[in-house]
Amino acid sequence: MTIRTRTDLKLVALLGAAFTAGCTFNNAGQEPASPQGHASVIYEQGVPGRIENTHLSFDAKVVQVDRANRKVVLADDQGNQRTITISPTATYFDKVKPGDKVNVIIEEELIISVLDQTTDPADLDDSVMVQTSQDDEGDSQTVAATKVAEVNAVVKAIDVKKRTATLQFTDGSTRTVPVREDIKLNESYLGKQVMFHITEAVAVSLTPR
Repeated sequence: MTIRTRTDLKLVALLGAAFTAGCTFNNAGQEPASPQGHASVIYEQGVPGRIENTHLSFDAKVVQVDRANRKVVLADDQGNQRTITISPTATYFDKVKPGDKVNVIIEEELIISVLDQTTDPADLDDSVMVQTSQDDEGDSQTVAATKVAEVNAVVKAIDVKKRTATLQFTDGSTRTVPVREDIKLNESYLGKQVMFHITEAVAVSLTPR
């Protein structure tokens, strides 16, 4: 059993707030700014679950700086914008100004596992941990944040004909997702726990390029 895209998960909504403690992308309604990178998907034939890895790197221009709230709006040449929040430890933030070019790197890993035991959604908990860091060595002025989250759901319905599974998350919301063709789909999956382990690292070089 698999979810095909990160967008289908609506991670921002499922995980709650963004990286307010560090540097964060406000993803709602925004697309990556001219990203260069690669993605990979790994799974075992016939076994539910998968591992997705994504690497993106792009330059962006600072179009707006909010000193009071420590927010910076970045845009690419096509006008796609993202808002980032800079942690209080990033002293170089005071030197950032509109027109500066910065580099952004995003690393993501999503591990989806279907566990054997049946579970009541009320017994599940989600977790989010955010770590921030700053590199001040030499000319490198980089702030970074890593978010590690675990989102859990339970299989509440199976449609063998349409090859879909309906998942119920800990907040009571549900989402119907497609199931890979190589999975022998049947009602034995009802009640099983699906775990999403997400690691997202964002690094922004504040040194003007």
